[in-house]
Amino acid sequence: MSKKALTKGAVTAKQGTNRTPQASSQCSNSGVNLSCDLSEMVDKPKYNKPALSLRELAELLLSRGVEGIEVCDLEQRLRFVNYYRLRGYTYPYQDNAQEDAPFKSGTKWQYIWNDYCFDQDLRMLMFDGISRYEIALRSAVTLELSENYGAQWYEQKDLFESEKHFDENLKELIGLWNRSQEEFKSHYENNYDNSQKPPAWMLFETATMGIVSKVFSSLKCGLNAKKRVLKVFGFNRSQSGVFTSWNHHLNYIRNICAHHARLFSRTFTITPTFCKNCPSVWVSKVPEKNRVYASICILVHLLSICSPEYPFKMKIRELLLRTSEKQREMMGVPEDWMEQALFMEEEMLQLNVNPGIENEVER
Repeated sequence: MSKKALTKGAVTAKQGTNRTPQASSQCSNSGVNLSCDLSEMVDKPKYNKPALSLRELAELLLSRGVEGIEVCDLEQRLRFVNYYRLRGYTYPYQDNAQEDAPFKSGTKWQYIWNDYCFDQDLRMLMFDGISRYEIALRSAVTLELSENYGAQWYEQKDLFESEKHFDENLKELIGLWNRSQEEFKSHYENNYDNSQKPPAWMLFETATMGIVSKVFSSLKCGLNAKKRVLKVFGFNRSQSGVFTSWNHHLNYIRNICAHHARLFSRTFTITPTFCKNCPSVWVSKVPEKNRVYASICILVHLLSICSPEYPFKMKIRELLLRTSEKQREMMGVPEDWMEQALFMEEEMLQLNVNPGIENEVER
């Protein structure tokens, strides 16, 4: 857009409604479904809102009532953080029932920016924690299965419940291996007979958390090696489904973090289930399974097993102590979270461990 084309003066709220690249779909947690049949498209108008300059975008936000920031400072923020990206953070502070979505009275820019920065810190911490767990899960699966069924166990169809899932998973595993540019892959291919697929401990190093989770969940439940992996992380055979749901959920959270999407206030679509017989160090009430507090609880527990030297619990406590009541509400964090055994400091935990917390299974 040329400078001549830019509107002089403030952009009115009405203009903003017609022109700004904003839609309520930004705040939809399930995302935008781009696939639809022709009948669904008949009455839908084409998206025809033109791009706005930084000044126009900043003036649009100000015209809708956000306070506590000058237009030039807001321009600078919008230069490096996309206006449409921020919509997920401005949404709770706006009256979205009205056409122009004005900000609620007294809304300060700092409220929005605090949420944005907090979410960024939360994503980084969750991603770091999940990365450590992902490595531990991959290691446990390859160790136990390879020791019991050989280096190429992932090719043994009789170890898996579903032939269809076996074929799909094997195709994905080999595809990831073929696309990998790791040095150990080149070494294997240059020095060994390529008619034989690589051993699992190499192959799974090129696998994603998603495929590792799917391969493990599709193994037959009666396999001793599968039961030993479950035991490593504090589960038994009857809780295999719960463990699988935790892995699928954490992979989902990992991908949200990896793509820098909004996390703290999101309502999740891939949710975990919880055991009736909970770990001895847990929480007194089943968390809301579609909120990030549930994800945090799961990760605190798993990292206490596979990475006890990593102070994840301390870091998450420090982060939660920075939050406002409104932020904790959006995360599903209960008022008494600091009193929960799972989040207690070690000295207090030794005095307060409840050995027999039981909750109903959530499905």
